[in-house]
Amino acid sequence: CQISSFCDLTGYVRLGDRVFLGSRASVLPGIHVGDGATVGAGSVVVRKVRERTTVFGNPARMLVAAE
Repeated sequence: CQISSFCDLTGYVRLGDRVFLGSRASVLPGIHVGDGATVGAGSVVVRKVRERTTVFGNPARMLVAAE
């Protein structure tokens, strides 16, 4: 995984393999981020992120899903 500067990973967060978190991304308690997912800078993740998916925003929403 690559965790950029100023990220917040709160209690019981699970990151899969090869996850990228952009600067100042926040993942709320108990959330799972799937393998190969990308979380954009400044995003706030409030629900599970599927594998090979890109999310961005507050709250984080899906931009691109792998087929």
